[in-house]
Amino acid sequence: MTAEGAAHKGALEEARNAGAEIGRNTKERLGEARSKPAEISRHARERLEEGRDRIEERFESIPDMLPERAVMQRRVRIATFIILLVCAGLVVAGFATGTLRSLESLQSFVLSLGWFGPVVYIILVAAQCVFPIIPGGIGIVAGPVLFGSWLGFTFNWIGISLGSFAAFFIARHFGMSIIERIFPAALVDKFDDWTDNPRFTRLFALAILLPVAPDDLLCYLAGTTKLRFRTYALIIVTCKPPSLAVYSFGLIAALEGIGTWLG
Repeated sequence: MTAEGAAHKGALEEARNAGAEIGRNTKERLGEARSKPAEISRHARERLEEGRDRIEERFESIPDMLPERAVMQRRVRIATFIILLVCAGLVVAGFATGTLRSLESLQSFVLSLGWFGPVVYIILVAAQCVFPIIPGGIGIVAGPVLFGSWLGFTFNWIGISLGSFAAFFIARHFGMSIIERIFPAALVDKFDDWTDNPRFTRLFALAILLPVAPDDLLCYLAGTTKLRFRTYALIIVTCKPPSLAVYSFGLIAALEGIGTWLG
């Protein structure tokens, strides 16, 4: 074989080897391409099975959750009804004994209770929010007169907050029917449209901050909306103190000024 023939044969051998190498690489890549969809499909199937298992567990737990939730709702409803009855009883007893008919009689009653007087006073202020037939000035004004500016402010704040919370839950569980029995129909009709306003939360907060609307009615109406209790409680606790401070500190300042003027 000539040198030229040997070179030609070597070139053919190299070309054959290169072709074989390309074939092997192509085969490996095709195998990888075929295995990836299978791997992806396997992962997807596993995820679907996990999701199905979680859904099944969730649905299996629902029958157990329903009785517990029903029992809890029933307890809350009973507790709300008891609060309503207690507040009604306090109001009736207060008027029957004359305690709630004047500021002087309320002062005498609270002072006669000694150290237990502040507790009873807070309960009476809370009852005033639930049944707003009590003259509002009697309860709020009595606080700073009896206990001083700071304690009177604090006791009023606690009592009004508790009473407002109770009004919210009463309305949430008994609806408009209880509101229409407590408040005049004309007053309810006047402010009922507020609950349809998409900005009810802002309007409610502003009304609590500034005494421009009947707070007691709005607290009840708030219970008939989708307003969360957490948001409601935050509004009551933070927006009510300014107006209470005006009553507490302003009243004491006015009384001191009158006393100084009278000499």
